[in-house]
Amino acid sequence: MKRKTGALFLTLILAGLAHGFQTNNEWAQVAPAGGRFTILMPGTPKSKIETADSQYGPYTTYLFTSGSPQAIYLAGWVDYAPAFKFGVEAELKANRDNFLKGINARLLTEKAIKLDGNPGIEFTAESDDVQFITSRVYIVGARPYQLIAMTNLKEELGNVDKFLSSFKLTTK
Repeated sequence: MKRKTGALFLTLILAGLAHGFQTNNEWAQVAPAGGRFTILMPGTPKSKIETADSQYGPYTTYLFTSGSPQAIYLAGWVDYAPAFKFGVEAELKANRDNFLKGINARLLTEKAIKLDGNPGIEFTAESDDVQFITSRVYIVGARPYQLIAMTNLKEELGNVDKFLSSFKLTTK
């Protein structure tokens, strides 16, 4: 299932790129229904929801993408079938590896992180097309969240940090 999820994230990312993003540089708080989080994103994000079947049961991927002329920002999560159980470390690594493989990127750094006591990883990468890629993956209960920021401009890294550090868990 991890491979399908990674491929699904990549498909959704490419769909967002193909349709373009608003060029609005104003940031707003986003609180997707059922997402149980808030995050700051530039412009109005596009949403994509996909449900697929696997040998472990159906799962649904939710992805919100937005961009500025300088960068692309993505926030998403997966809801697995209730009976599906995964190992936290394996899920963190699978999300990292599938994302990197999907965009043909090279891992540069990785560190363990936590959000409200929930385990996660932050990693940076680069590809032939994108110089600065930063992602955070958190496991909150049975739900993996992934945040991704991609840019070619060093000057945009302040906004990358703004995006990543604005992610807050909620009860809704």
